[in-house]
Amino acid sequence: MKPFAVRTVAVTALLALLAVIPAGAHHSVAGVFDISKPMTVTGVVEKIDWINPHIAIYVGVTDAKGVKTMWTLETFPPAFFKRANVSRTAIPVGEKLTAEGFPGKEVPTRMWPMKLTFYDGKVLQLEKEDKR
Repeated sequence: MKPFAVRTVAVTALLALLAVIPAGAHHSVAGVFDISKPMTVTGVVEKIDWINPHIAIYVGVTDAKGVKTMWTLETFPPAFFKRANVSRTAIPVGEKLTAEGFPGKEVPTRMWPMKLTFYDGKVLQLEKEDKR
């Protein structure tokens, strides 16, 4: 094979590989979260990352002994919230909330939330409870 042809094949193979990597990085909810074990956590919103592919809500959960553990609530992408007319101010940092959802299979402090209930009683239903 001529050097130009070898380079062309190598570059084409590399571009094909790079095109496939993002598709493989995405996952189903049931692949990462245990949808057979619904659970609830209550804590204070410490931080929110409004980035793709999923918004991450970091919640500080304090147990009965006063030990604080940071939970990551991984939810839909920002476009989902935008289409639903839910702004960034809907989940305020510093707000106490209760999240109902499913725990991570590999990371015990990770959750896919179905519903967020805030201290003032406001509810943000992220998915229908009978959907899973």
